[in-house]
Parts: sequence; structure tokens; C-alpha cells
Amino acid sequence: MKHHEKHPAPTPHHGPAAEPQGASRAAAADAGRSPQAPAQRQVAHASERDPANGADRGLADLVRGSPRMAAQRMQLQQFAGQSASPGMATTPWRAPPLSGTMPVQGVFWQWRGNQWHMTPSGQSSSSTTAAPQRKGAYDGEWMDDRVYEQRADPTLAPFIRQGETFVGEKAYDKQQANTSPHATDVRASAVQSPGMLYGSGLHEVVPTSIAGEVAGSGIPSLMGAQSGFRTSTSRQMFLQDDGDVGGHTGWARKPNSSRGSTHTKGQAAAHDQLRDEARGIMADKERRPDVVANRLLLAHLKVTPHGQDILEAEYLEGALPNLHRGLGSIGPVTPSGATPNPARLAAAQEEHRGRERVKRRGRAAKRRHQRGVSPSPPRSDIDGQGMGGAAVHNPTLEQQIEPMPEFDVGDDGNYAANLTAWISQPQREG
Repeated sequence: MKHHEKHPAPTPHHGPAAEPQGASRAAAADAGRSPQAPAQRQVAHASERDPANGADRGLADLVRGSPRMAAQRMQLQQFAGQSASPGMATTPWRAPPLSGTMPVQGVFWQWRGNQWHMTPSGQSSSSTTAAPQRKGAYDGEWMDDRVYEQRADPTLAPFIRQGETFVGEKAYDKQQANTSPHATDVRASAVQSPGMLYGSGLHEVVPTSIAGEVAGSGIPSLMGAQSGFRTSTSRQMFLQDDGDVGGHTGWARKPNSSRGSTHTKGQAAAHDQLRDEARGIMADKERRPDVVANRLLLAHLKVTPHGQDILEAEYLEGALPNLHRGLGSIGPVTPSGATPNPARLAAAQEEHRGRERVKRRGRAAKRRHQRGVSPSPPRSDIDGQGMGGAAVHNPTLEQQIEPMPEFDVGDDGNYAANLTAWISQPQREG
């Protein structure tokens, strides 16, 4: 993907994107309705605080590996694992290209009164950094002045082919020329990560099977989203029509085998729903990258379970998660008050945490662009006994959003590719 002149700020649009409907607990929650607690498990009080980022790898992940940001790498290591403060904006503000005169670490800013204030938030920062050249959206707004690029994202960098700057760039270039790409141009080969049984690939929220339709649509934002909106197959689970839960191919592996997956019921139906949303975007001729990202986010959340869904999923019994880290197979559903077996609990916590962080990022993007539909209210973490996971009432700002970096890109396709990649990052392995 080539870099172009800076992307113009979108014209505000006050009509919300169409919000998907769903009957399941997770779908109901993410359609803005009050979620129902699981029938068999007592959930912790809804007002308990949800840590802003859980086991966040830190915003150093946003820049590690980038050739043009290599000088930042060592100093950003200190940020890893710390909770992030929220950030949003009225319109996309593009950071200027990095140069030798700019600071080597990112800075968080808060809009208070009528000006931006640099805030340490546990990090050191340079006094030579210039404040953002725009007004805040509201008093208390937070932002991060670093620049996100796919090639600098450690959860995507292993999947980017030599000579390319983002995932599936060959497919994107063909689509821009109204040529249907081959499936291998879109898909990324599995890679091995520490702690996994076997390699993990990428799930496309805009399914590979409609890459030709996306090419014919002439919508660069959807082409970019097919590149960027991806989750790890080892982390992607699907909510079934009956409320049970299954995994993506690659989520649960056949014991003592390097090939083959189990417990994939629900995968086909989920992909059908994602195709329907993408086709709806094409039918509506929706070109705005932030609106395309918002609609795909809601569709993704509708088919993705939260932690309590996983704790109550009978279908998962016996599954051997690829991310098992030596915990073995998932045990049966436990009665209320009993601690779930380690593999089931770990799966619920990991999937729940990633899903909630994706919601926070999607909510931050919606607020920055001042249009679209927010995900459901935040849910509390799943604790060590399998309790929690309820909707948080009156959440703090830190519980609602994550700091949103800048996107130094030009056209709609570039912007969508990086925006959707950043939103979906917490559900990738790396």
C-alpha cells in the first residue's frame, strides 16, 4: 500500500449506522440492550470496576518493529503491560511524519478547559512535544500521539509478505484495479507463537470468499477493512444460534496431531452473518472508512461470545485449545459456585478480555469520528473463580475506551486498513 497525501477529515454525519439485532446474550448486550446473567452461574455485582486494559501488552506494541520508528523501541519497552488511558477525537487528526526533532516516545494528552495538557500516566515524556493542533471533543478527552501502522504491529508483522506494508496488500492492489484476487492473496499462512500447541492464522471479518465482490464494489474502505479487520484463529470463537459456543478452525486442535481442528460448530453460520453485513455495506454504497469499520465491528461482536457464554458452553467440553499453555482439555460446565476447570476458565478469561478491549477501541473510534453506533456497555473481568462478566453500570471513562493513536495514512483504503487493524489487535496473538 502506498502512502499518499494526508487523509481529509470526514464530514460529520449524525445518522447512526444500522445496528445489528440478535437474540443471544452477547448479541443482545452488543445491540445496546440489557444483558441477562447466565442461569446457572452467579455473576459478580455489575458495579464492580473493570480494569481498563487487563493484561495489556502496552502501547509499545503499536510501534515495535517499524523501520521508521526503530529509535523508539527501547524507550517504549517501559510502557509494556501498563494500563492505558482513554483517547478520542472529533475528527481524524493526522500526525506529521516522524523526524529527528520529534520525541522518541509517545505522549498522552488530555483536553481540560480550552487546552491540551501533557499527562505522564506513568511514562516519561518530552517537553519539546507540540500539543495536538485541534480542539478536544469535550472536557477530559484523552489521546495518544503515536502513529499506528500495520507493519509495526507485532500481531500482524509476521503475516506481512516481503516488500509489502500491510496484510493482503496484493489482494488490495488487485481489488483497487477491479480485479478479483485469489484466495491466497487474501489469506495469511499460520505462524507459531510461544505457548501455543501449533500455529495460528488470521480470521478475516470480511470473509475471503467475497473478495471478488469487494473488488467489484469499488469501495476502498471495504477493501482496506478486508486487510485490517482480522483476529487470530487461535482466539476466535463463535456464538451459535442456540447460545452455545464453538471455535474457528485452528482454535481447538485434535489431540496428538499437528493437523485438524475440532469443535467448529457455528463457524459457517457466523461467516454467513459477516458476509451479509459486508454485502449490506456494498448495497448501501457506504464508503466512509470509520462507518464501514463501525458496522463491521458490530457484526463481529454479534457473533463473538463473551466470557460467561464460554463458561456455560456445553459444546466445548473436551476441546483442546490451541492457546492451552499446558492446561489440557476443557472440562464440563460446573455448577454455580464451583470453580471451572483451568482450561475452560483460561479460555473464558482470554476471550472475554480481548473482546472487551476490542469494544473499547471501537467505542473510542466511534467517538473520535462522532458518528456510528457504540458497542454495548463495558463488562467486568472474569475472576479466578469464574465470577464477573456482568455489564458495568455508570462506567468510568477509562472503562469505556482506550487511547486512540494517530494514523499517518492518506486514502480511505489505507485509513480503513489501519483503523480496523488497530481495533481488532487485542484479539490477535503476538
